[in-house]
Amino acid sequence: MSQLGPQRWRDRAVEALSDAVTVNNDYFRRQLVQIALAYDILAKRAASDQDPAAVNCEINAPLRDTPVPRSS
Repeated sequence: MSQLGPQRWRDRAVEALSDAVTVNNDYFRRQLVQIALAYDILAKRAASDQDPAAVNCEINAPLRDTPVPRSS
C-alpha cells in the first residue's frame, strides 16, 4: 500500500514539473504540467484513502513551491 501512497504521487508531480522546466517545446511543457496535475489528484485520493481527514491538509505544497514553467 505504501508503494501507492500520497508521497509517491507528490514526488512524481514534482518530477513532471521539473521536466517541464527543461523542455523547450510549449506543447510538451503543457502536457507535462497536465501530467503533474493528474499526479496531484492521485496524491489527494491516496491521502483520503489512508486518512479521510488528510484531504484538508497541505497536499499541494510540493506543487505550490515548484516554479511554473514559462515559455522563453
